[in-house]
Amino acid sequence: MFSEQALYFIPVVLSYALPTFIFKDVTKYFNNYEIIVFYHLLYHVFILAAILFFALYNRKKITNFVSNTVSLPNKLKILMTGIIVLGLISQYAYFQILRKMDVNSLLAIVRGASTVVVMVVGYFVYKENLTPMKVLGIFLVM
Repeated sequence: MFSEQALYFIPVVLSYALPTFIFKDVTKYFNNYEIIVFYHLLYHVFILAAILFFALYNRKKITNFVSNTVSLPNKLKILMTGIIVLGLISQYAYFQILRKMDVNSLLAIVRGASTVVVMVVGYFVYKENLTPMKVLGIFLVM
């Protein structure tokens, strides 16, 4: 039996694999800053539409979001801000690398290196279980 959880992997995999090809084409028309701004403007059109929808038809979601944001510990607010700054720096660097490297090589390096970072942070910071078989499996997939 195919689980619903497995279906969630489809958009995740597609959103990791496909945008880089489109970004590669976009680098011919925009500089790095322009790509970042253009991408985020498009992204925010969808976010604003969702906010407007909830503001008009389901105000409770908006009030829940605001109360959850207020109750979020300051440490997490600071970490989220840091992640956003890191993300913007990362996007600039990503587009710079993409201008000079083919998509297949770029994705292989980024995905492999990020897998190692996730494994190390997961083990040391979040105390996730890491057995020799898991490590072997991760490196075989890479």
